[in-house]
Amino acid sequence: MCAQRSSAGSIAVVGGTLIDGTGRPPVDDSVVLVDKGRILACGPRSALEPPSEFRIADASGAFVIPGLVDTNVHLAPWYPIENFIRYYHRSVDVALESAQMLLRAGVTTVRDSYGPLVPLLTARDSIERGDATGPRLYVAGNIVGYGAHRSMTFEAWGLSYFYRGLPGLMDGSTSYLTETLQDEITQGVGEELVLLEPRELASAINAYLDKGVDFLKFGGTTHVVTPSLILFSPRQQEAIVAEVHRRGKVAETHSTSPEGLRISLLAGVDVVQHPEILDGVTMSDELVQLHRSLNVTCSMNVDYWTGRAWADFLNEREEYERTRKDPGRPLTGRERRLEWYWRRDSWRINAKKLIEAGCRISTASDSLTLPPRGQMRGDEPFFSQMIHAPGDATLRSIEGLVEIGMSPMDALVSATKNGAMASHALEEYGTIEVGKSADMLILDGDPLQDIHNIRKLSTVIARGQIIDTGSLPTAPVHFSP
Repeated sequence: MCAQRSSAGSIAVVGGTLIDGTGRPPVDDSVVLVDKGRILACGPRSALEPPSEFRIADASGAFVIPGLVDTNVHLAPWYPIENFIRYYHRSVDVALESAQMLLRAGVTTVRDSYGPLVPLLTARDSIERGDATGPRLYVAGNIVGYGAHRSMTFEAWGLSYFYRGLPGLMDGSTSYLTETLQDEITQGVGEELVLLEPRELASAINAYLDKGVDFLKFGGTTHVVTPSLILFSPRQQEAIVAEVHRRGKVAETHSTSPEGLRISLLAGVDVVQHPEILDGVTMSDELVQLHRSLNVTCSMNVDYWTGRAWADFLNEREEYERTRKDPGRPLTGRERRLEWYWRRDSWRINAKKLIEAGCRISTASDSLTLPPRGQMRGDEPFFSQMIHAPGDATLRSIEGLVEIGMSPMDALVSATKNGAMASHALEEYGTIEVGKSADMLILDGDPLQDIHNIRKLSTVIARGQIIDTGSLPTAPVHFSP
């Protein structure tokens, strides 16, 4: 079912202050002409008269910015495994609902970097055909080299502290059901790839790309923490990246140890997901400069360590320090490793270092689609849907960039232009310039004066169509219109 949309006809967005996403100064009293889903012309109204046959979208007193881009989301239900099982028969519905929640918040392009491949491809294709309303969607499927639920590479003992309070999730037990679900996510590019020679590995990557993924994400290190272990050798990572590039696609990595991340960077990846998260250690200046010199996109999970999430964490850490047993005795080695959870300050330090070095930053919420409260086993996990819900988490990420020192203009560039660059698609979208896809937002407040004004959203235009955001999601599963 589609939300009501205008036809992809001729629209003139008139009178708004244009912030085009390039970083250039705003244009007051602007006109943006849209025809057949593309930007036909844009500039000051004094130099650009809207044709009489164009439908007028009055933006007087408002602000026009490009549609937002989130470079790391997870639309389909896959975590925890109970969630995957509960909503297995509605995976496509949940993915579409999550995508529509993002669109409702002004996110017109999303990159799903991990999840069950088949329902995600189905949701993507449904949007592209026009059978469902949604943002432009890129799909990666499995993180290559990972084994999914309850595998050694994805959910080992190290996470038991991070996801504490969820009984049964981290006991290492499997069943035919859980192993079948693992296979459905891994799609033939799971842990078995670690054993392959580079030539064999390239062949496996090529076969996986044939399944229709838009980009490829691989595990440079294991997904688990304390410690995250190097998964693929330098030769193997070079073979993966080379094959992805040969097919004209983007290669990105999850690498959360300093040396593992360095190997991935030198292998030639285009995007690094959450480079700031390095097992609770501070990134060296050399590693920061490597990101800068190789011109990779740093897709940072800002909403996990700013705003409400950061305030909640500080309160939690204070309570932990107040109630820790035997505070005077030395910690064991295992206890010291698990202390990484309380060293999240390093995430903020690393992010600031990457920003100050001039690295390319993109907005990435890493948002998850979780069931409503009361349907989870045990306690609510750290990344509750109330904080990291689709759409809202993206806005928090943009606000968080400003919280840690980025200017509002640079934060908007990160959320638009840089997001398009993460998919090597800047020629198609990401800025409001002639010839590009007409992805635009009209805001009732100036985001350059107060970044929180990105929430004062009055109109969403996606690929030249005005979206009826009030009707989204069209088929609610977790969220109401």
